[in-house]
Amino acid sequence: MNLESQRDCPHKTHCQGCQFLGQNLGQQKDFKIKKMTETLAKLGLSSPQVEFISPGDFALRDRLDFVYEEGRFGLYDSHQGRIQDLDTCGQLSPELLRFYLNFRKISWPIKKGSFRLRLGVDGQRGVWLDFANQDIKNLLEEQTHLRSLMKMAFVEIGQKSKVLVNRDGKLKLVDPEMKEWFETRFQGKNFPLLSYVSSFTQPSRKANLILGEILEQHYANKTFRKTLEFGAGVGNLSLIFLNQSVHFCAVDFDEQGGIALKENFKRTGQEEKTEIAIKDFQRIANYDFSDCDFLILNPPRSGLGEFLKPLSYSLNRPKDIFLMSCFLESWQKDVRILKEKGYSLQRIALFDQFPQTKHFEILSFWQLSSQ
Repeated sequence: MNLESQRDCPHKTHCQGCQFLGQNLGQQKDFKIKKMTETLAKLGLSSPQVEFISPGDFALRDRLDFVYEEGRFGLYDSHQGRIQDLDTCGQLSPELLRFYLNFRKISWPIKKGSFRLRLGVDGQRGVWLDFANQDIKNLLEEQTHLRSLMKMAFVEIGQKSKVLVNRDGKLKLVDPEMKEWFETRFQGKNFPLLSYVSSFTQPSRKANLILGEILEQHYANKTFRKTLEFGAGVGNLSLIFLNQSVHFCAVDFDEQGGIALKENFKRTGQEEKTEIAIKDFQRIANYDFSDCDFLILNPPRSGLGEFLKPLSYSLNRPKDIFLMSCFLESWQKDVRILKEKGYSLQRIALFDQFPQTKHFEILSFWQLSSQ
């Protein structure tokens, strides 16, 4: 990690994506550790020194979410309240940047929409277009723009992630198709994950594999009778701990993600010891924790909600908890609950997978205080 590393960008005065351009990595590190240390003090939490882990200072992203508005591709302009057209972005991996620049050459006949670009494990390119239904209908009838896009990428369209195909010379939308768009760690090796282009994943495969190695090392000598994961997604954290768990229960609210998760469990050869529950556990607090000894918490930005409410009534509560969050405000709400329910913070690390920004991933490791 080169703490003197400093980046610049021609869009820094308008683009809202990066807040720390012009500051070197050491200054960013100091800011983030100070903010986390002050937060811990405010919460009355004592812990070992806050760790700072950097997977790189730039060009990490293999997944890109941007907005299109009347010929402009990018993020919102912090001054003008409209989309700042970005003809480059240093946050993107070199291959994703080349993909993005090619994608920009298509002049879309719509007023506004959003898109996701993604690089797969094998280098395959994927696009998810989220446009208004009428715009999608018009594009299917017009065909020219979509055919241009199909020459450069695998295409998903709409909230249901329908796949665009060419059948008998006509463009049609068919049921979603999973491919190896991401990867995690399983049994000490890199393991490709099936998902959809539209699936939620961490933004960087490189950073994610480093994250997986950190968790492998921390829990290397642990085995668990039953592991419960909140926010399982397509299995990014699930597979890291699957081998160490006699039984593994994954819960999430996303049905489509659950389909991918089931297939990823199958690919490990250990599907028989897994179960998947799809429900809005942020609002429906009815999970019985009494048979669970390890809890993995990977909530969305809004946090855990009501999920931990029944924890107090469980006779044999989980002894180990791992909580990962990218949003400091909801993390504070969630850890207040953990503290109230008798858990102590054993280790905390800031995983800086969003360099040049004020954001960071919080890795926090907890144990029942009675241990």
